[in-house]
Amino acid sequence: MIRMFLLTICMVISQAAFSQRTTDGIFLFKSWFFMEHVNANYRTQNVFPSKDASLFASYQKNMFIKCDTLRSQGFEEEYVFLSVPGIENKKSWSDSTIVYGKTRETDYMLTPTGNCEGYVLCVNTDNGKSYRLRGFLGNDFMSLLRDVRKEYEEAEHKPLSARAFLKNHGVESLDLYCIYHGLKRGKDDTDVYPCLKRCSYYTVIIH
Repeated sequence: MIRMFLLTICMVISQAAFSQRTTDGIFLFKSWFFMEHVNANYRTQNVFPSKDASLFASYQKNMFIKCDTLRSQGFEEEYVFLSVPGIENKKSWSDSTIVYGKTRETDYMLTPTGNCEGYVLCVNTDNGKSYRLRGFLGNDFMSLLRDVRKEYEEAEHKPLSARAFLKNHGVESLDLYCIYHGLKRGKDDTDVYPCLKRCSYYTVIIH
């Protein structure tokens, strides 16, 4: 059932990408948050319904995100980098970057936004493909690197080394060198590779 639902979400994302000239970044953020969410709240021991289209519809309707565009260099213009900033411990709740409408599924919707630098998602506006680069449970930087290198080799008829990529490409507030070496070495030590830190819970609910 979960496999079928994930396939449905992927199809919806693809249809959204091809039906619009610009891909909806907030929709993609919500999609990733939803897909990464487990069906339990470990703080309250509540178990939530299985993921399905109706739960995702409620998720979409009742989740409000502030999304920023980051500056980048070296990437083709179709690669857009979007950020949902994290919430520092001293920040007021009114500055929250993710808020929720009051609904019976609110506990399920809570997405971690604290104790980190926030989330970064790269979106290819030509094909709708997206890459998680910070804050999420997983990191898709190696997939982004592979796709950029493939496009470069097809256009320039010569390979693009990882060293050349890291030298000539950059994204505001992202340490690509740290991400690359942390993932390449398979290390999950956020003291050594702070760029791989996942966000933890700090949220506010609209009443």
